[in-house]
Amino acid sequence: MYILRVLVAAVTVIFVGSLRGREALFTHDRNSIKNSRFDPCRKTAFLITGYFQPRGDLRIITFAETLASVSLFCRDIAKFMEALVDVTGTDPKGIQLLGISMGVHVAGQASRQFRVGRITVFGSINPYVGHVNYIINDAIKQPGCENLDESMEMCYHLRAAYLYLASLDKCTIYFKECGSYIGFKLGLCRDRSNLAFGFALEAEDASRDGRLYWYATDRDVYPFCNRADPIAPKIPSKICRHKINQTEEALD
Repeated sequence: MYILRVLVAAVTVIFVGSLRGREALFTHDRNSIKNSRFDPCRKTAFLITGYFQPRGDLRIITFAETLASVSLFCRDIAKFMEALVDVTGTDPKGIQLLGISMGVHVAGQASRQFRVGRITVFGSINPYVGHVNYIINDAIKQPGCENLDESMEMCYHLRAAYLYLASLDKCTIYFKECGSYIGFKLGLCRDRSNLAFGFALEAEDASRDGRLYWYATDRDVYPFCNRADPIAPKIPSKICRHKINQTEEALD
């Protein structure tokens, strides 16, 4: 998978794992995209407002929240995604937007201008509007944040993002469907209602009509997942058999 960091007009592609290094891609210079090491057969995620660095064999596109107008910011994101698809043949269904905090709103608006396969947001508030809504503990207090003083609220706010990061290469995390946290704690949830979290979530499981899924952990250090959680499977490096041909027509 690739995660890409975008700073205003330029996109810095950060290669980690077996593909270490950096490249700058530009929406207005499609040759910079064509001549890059970007492989359309890898999954791609756009991280909007990034607070952590990726781990594993990923490629990340992160958008800096520095533009004066959010609407222009969203437009620029959409334009770059369109250029990426036109030049490389990347399947829009294989693109995911990751939004943290204010990035939640940016991801939603950008996807209205350019449709992608999936939007995942962290730190959103009521009402829950996702096809699947994951809630960690009671959605308010998280273990390990109590002694951080001024950064305590931010610690609570970002726990979902770090747990998602852990799902990439640390553990497979399953949430259980339940109508409330009290019901979850009392064991009143539906049997066999477990649903994977993070990249382990399959597309066919994502249309759950806004159901609530709960997960409890008392671990106070990263990766936060419970010790009984299975190890995360390796993320497939390719999502298509053959690299899509990049034609000169794509640059017209």
